Amino acid sequence: MINQEIHRLYKECEKIFEPSLSIERAIGDIADEDEKEFFVRVSEFFLQKKQKALLENGDV
Repeated sequence: MINQEIHRLYKECEKIFEPSLSIERAIGDIADEDEKEFFVRVSEFFLQKKQKALLENGDV
């Protein structure tokens, strides 16, 4: 049960934190510092994942 929820949340975050978004633009309206930090860290995770895939595929 918890694994399904974690998977669902991961997939939702994967869509929301698309690496093509500008972090500065996206966090501009977030007033809470913890929420900003969360957004930045999750965005960085998906960006690094995309960079790794590009390097492995020789697309860079």
